[in-house]
Amino acid sequence: MDKNAKVTCYKEMYARFKGDPDVKNLTYPKEKENLDFTFTIGEFKVLFSLKMETELFEVRGITYFPEKTDEEIEEIGACEAAKIQGLLHSEWDHQLIYMQKLPLVGMSDLAAKDKISAVVEVFVNFLKSQTDVRKDFKEYKAPDRDTEETEQVEHMPERKPNEVLEGLKKRKITEYEADKEQKKEIEEKIKELLELCQINRIPMFLSVALQNDKNGTKYKNIMYSAKVHDIRLTDDQIEKHILISNGFCAVPKREAVEIDTDVVSRLFADGEDAEVEDHGKI
Repeated sequence: MDKNAKVTCYKEMYARFKGDPDVKNLTYPKEKENLDFTFTIGEFKVLFSLKMETELFEVRGITYFPEKTDEEIEEIGACEAAKIQGLLHSEWDHQLIYMQKLPLVGMSDLAAKDKISAVVEVFVNFLKSQTDVRKDFKEYKAPDRDTEETEQVEHMPERKPNEVLEGLKKRKITEYEADKEQKKEIEEKIKELLELCQINRIPMFLSVALQNDKNGTKYKNIMYSAKVHDIRLTDDQIEKHILISNGFCAVPKREAVEIDTDVVSRLFADGEDAEVEDHGKI
């Protein structure tokens, strides 16, 4: 996307939000490396950022839940983010962050501007729809986990101190955090891979764990979506990876079986035990 086209797009988007009655505190930084502006909508602070040196656009919405645990925030974030294709989320220090990134490589200036406009429209409408969700979430009280855990512990067999120590050793996690230089090098390689996939229209999903400690793991996720770019895959595993990164759990496939209904009918009619024959997969 040409730099002049980026500036034009930025000015048009700024003017658009300036006229939105739901938008408050619209402002832009005095000194900026990228074409950025911020505003608030409801209880979300929104960042619009069109990168000048790379072909990338991103928009973020951040809200704060001081009374909620990170686990609770992660749960509601995963649930709500699943409603929008390509919407990412994360939680940090009682903050819930929604984000959408749009690679612009290979797009014409007009196509890129239209795509940015469409992404922003969907994202802002999503944030507006979160007013009731946020209210319900603030009023929600999680079950007393301490009580539940205490009740379970009462039924556990007594463990010797050595056994407890060994158990803690086995559960010990690896703590680390990539430093500034490492992150820069990783992001450069990610950018190279993403641009290569964009140029050749090859869908991809990449997840890098940049930090890990007792409080959680922080990931850098990036993708070139098949669905968004109208690439039809026979087996779209990327979509499943995105769901996992948004908090969903993988469940093994269950083998489907057919049941002879005549046998079941006789079972209840006669009141006797009967074997149900497995006819295999449907």
